[in-house]
Amino acid sequence: EDAITWARGQEEPPLLWYSHKAVGLELARRSGFHRYGEGPKSSKDLIAVTTAHPAVLSIQAHGQGKNLQVWGNQIFVTPTRSATTLEQGLGRTHRQGQARDEVTATLYVHDFFGTVLEDAVKSAKMIEETTGQAQRLIYAARA
Repeated sequence: EDAITWARGQEEPPLLWYSHKAVGLELARRSGFHRYGEGPKSSKDLIAVTTAHPAVLSIQAHGQGKNLQVWGNQIFVTPTRSATTLEQGLGRTHRQGQARDEVTATLYVHDFFGTVLEDAVKSAKMIEETTGQAQRLIYAARA
């Protein structure tokens, strides 16, 4: 409910990334937002979008290889400690061809989710130091 309320309060239509199918199904059911889940039809439908709208997306199905610059706002509804997963998700909107000066990403980092973001940032630092590949979690401005 919190993620849906947050999404409805945004000036710019957001992507709502989820990791668990049951969460995605319930977000779509309760919100009425379109869900892009697994499978080639969802993938084809998603890459054909030309106007941002609130959308519920599977991070496993769409977190890599998609150009989603039509959006510039997103929330990771089911947080992850995986720097790689967050890097890929952020990279769908923060990439060449994005018309906005900035994109926004929101993550839950309170109570139950504890140190999820801190752990992901530590992992991203290790990736960056090891590979030399700049990581969005490192150079992103945090509010």
